[in-house]
Amino acid sequence: MAQSLQQDHLTAEREQAVLLVRQGNVDQGLQQLKRLLQQYPYDQLLLADYLTLASQQDRFSSKELGLLNFVQLQQFPEYAYLPVVQGLRNTQQFDQALFWAKKFNQQRYYKDLILIQAVLYAELKDTQHAVQLLVTLPLSQLKVDQLIQVSYAYRISEKPVQSLDAATRAYQKAPDQWAVQEEYVRALLSMGGVTKAFHVIKEIKKKPQQQQLYLTAKLLQFSQDINFAISRYRFLSAKGEPDVLSYADFDHVLNTAAQLKQQVIVGSPEYFNFYYNYIYALSVRRSSKQAIFEAQKLNKPIDTMPAYVRHALADSYLALKQPKIAEKLYLGLLNEKNYPDMTVYSGLYYSYIEQEKYQQAQQFIQKVDRLIPVYQYSAAKGVDRTTAPDRYDYIGLTGLDLAYRNQLDLAERYYQSVTNKAPNNAGYLNNLVQIQRWREQPLTAQKTLERLNGMTPVDKSTRINQIQNTQAAGDIQAWKRQLHELNQYYPNDGSVILSTKEFNDRSRFSIQHETNWGRSRQHDQITESLKGNHDRTSNTRLNAPWIFGNYRIFATHQDRSAEYESGSVRDQRYGFGLEWASKRKNLSVALTQDTDQHNTGIMLNWSQWLNDHWQYSLAYNSQAAIALQAIRDRYDGQSYTAGITWQQNESRSANINYLATDVLDGNFQQDLSASFTQRLFALPHHITDMTIAAGIGSNRSQNVNYFSPENYYAASLNFSHDWLTWRWYERSFTQQFDVGAGFYHQQDYGAKLTWNVQYLHLWSLSRTWKLSYGIGLSQHPYDGKQERYSYGLFGFQGIF
Repeated sequence: MAQSLQQDHLTAEREQAVLLVRQGNVDQGLQQLKRLLQQYPYDQLLLADYLTLASQQDRFSSKELGLLNFVQLQQFPEYAYLPVVQGLRNTQQFDQALFWAKKFNQQRYYKDLILIQAVLYAELKDTQHAVQLLVTLPLSQLKVDQLIQVSYAYRISEKPVQSLDAATRAYQKAPDQWAVQEEYVRALLSMGGVTKAFHVIKEIKKKPQQQQLYLTAKLLQFSQDINFAISRYRFLSAKGEPDVLSYADFDHVLNTAAQLKQQVIVGSPEYFNFYYNYIYALSVRRSSKQAIFEAQKLNKPIDTMPAYVRHALADSYLALKQPKIAEKLYLGLLNEKNYPDMTVYSGLYYSYIEQEKYQQAQQFIQKVDRLIPVYQYSAAKGVDRTTAPDRYDYIGLTGLDLAYRNQLDLAERYYQSVTNKAPNNAGYLNNLVQIQRWREQPLTAQKTLERLNGMTPVDKSTRINQIQNTQAAGDIQAWKRQLHELNQYYPNDGSVILSTKEFNDRSRFSIQHETNWGRSRQHDQITESLKGNHDRTSNTRLNAPWIFGNYRIFATHQDRSAEYESGSVRDQRYGFGLEWASKRKNLSVALTQDTDQHNTGIMLNWSQWLNDHWQYSLAYNSQAAIALQAIRDRYDGQSYTAGITWQQNESRSANINYLATDVLDGNFQQDLSASFTQRLFALPHHITDMTIAAGIGSNRSQNVNYFSPENYYAASLNFSHDWLTWRWYERSFTQQFDVGAGFYHQQDYGAKLTWNVQYLHLWSLSRTWKLSYGIGLSQHPYDGKQERYSYGLFGFQGIF
């Protein structure tokens, strides 16, 4: 009896609270129901009423999720099924909404429950399950509000034909309903029926609704225009069309956005959606700064924005050299259901690369192999499977990853294997061309690129590779011509911008400078015959801008000095010359002047690459840099130099050089040297090379006051290690370690040990300025006695 009275009392209070809500006292009524729930959480009628009213009054929040733990399906009233699911959906709890919709549907079959499940699947981007449920609903048996939901679900599942079919049926039944008009217009726009959509809007009699729907239609059209502009850009860009044509539709869309910005009011339902689309369009158009600016104006956390907007902002931050922010955004996109694709994966990969996180980049690209499909299949009968589009991009990026990690030999073999299987794939051939050029083989790269001759259209990558090959091959006139064309075609492309900067560098002054200081620890006759106790050598060259494409004048300054027991000796020479360079051939002629003796000399230098592997060089100097002791005694000399270089690639090369110096004191010096360099290993930040060197030489006269052995031969083994310690785009800091040892055999004195250690700092201060400095210590025998020599180095080069 007491329990019955208690239940009657609860029922009365519940009904009173419900009545309060119905009468407009929403907060008071819901608070009363919530208070009752604290006492009777398992009362299913009380729980159903509260959840239903909270959903209907838009008061359903994530706080109500805990109440669902008290739902007992056998006793829970059916009238609350849909409100509970709709409340969860309205709070963006799509997974929870789908879970409870399935549970309720197991209790009793409702068309509305099937329909809401289809809508939820569509909103979760699970198109397959959404359509499977939608096709079970016969449109002829559905009410108007159900037809609207079917149209919406089909539309966001990218099934515009089915969407328009359902919307048309709803419009035929209730053409004056606002919700019907809105969905019908949206469905028309999804099918491209812009004219029909605006005709429907014109027929709406209620002015406020007409204006609202007109703006909605314009915004929907804006969104569709963006997608069309993207498709159009990709199509035209793949054909190699210029940006002014490829981006024409995009620019029109952005002009429209400027007008729409004035009509979209802050706080309106379409405000954020418009700006999301606007930000997306700006990012794709490479207007990265403005895209980020517009996002910041929204005063909304980026992680609360839709996935496609976060993706656009990640691309923008990466383009603006802020990879750390981009990385965070890309990582967030990985958790989005059914969203990540190769554009997200490659964006995250490059955000790692640009932060020098090569190990993470490598691990991630291996993971991507498992994330993307290998094939895509057609539903059409008899149609074979094809390679998934993302797989093509992944294959290309895998080879580049090898190159970025300095494993260019593996990268070249990789692309050669790929192009053997896909010989007409322009993308892979362009990747191979790029690697071959990075391996210092521009002619081989050009020959590979010529495999695309006759293929139309000529795509953007092929055009850019062509100009980069031309630049590397030193064909200045062709480079200028092609650069002018590409600046008309792709003025905002990073590669074109860089090539333009490098071409414009030729119109500016440049400078190179090197200075070496040395000190010998011996103070005896040996040092007197060498460079004294202290010595210094400095070389500076100032280059004027190139003129007529291939010519430039230059000035040189050479300064050598040493301190001997008998006093110091200094030799300075100034020079002015003319240089010609074209297609990897170089000729320079310079007149030099000794400031002390006023002896005028001439220097001639010629070098030519015969192909990608062989180069020869010849040089003559009528005032050679002979020993300072000979200079002090008023002698001079002339030198003849010949050299041959063989280079297989960036990892292996060999040199042979011959030098003959005829000194007026009667001495004739001859030196023949050879070296072979092999890269031992290469990592993203570490490169180690080994050099084997040997040489022989002779001097006609030993009756001179400088070191002049009758005959000698020598050999050495040297290891050089470059540690890229820090890099930020064009700026970097590298530490270089060199250590070597060998022997030197002098006639009448036998062979003795030689060694050398050297430590350098190499700075790239910007794209055009470099700085280096370091110290070294060596040991070398002269006339049977070992000299310990310490030295320092300093140098810089740059373009003004």
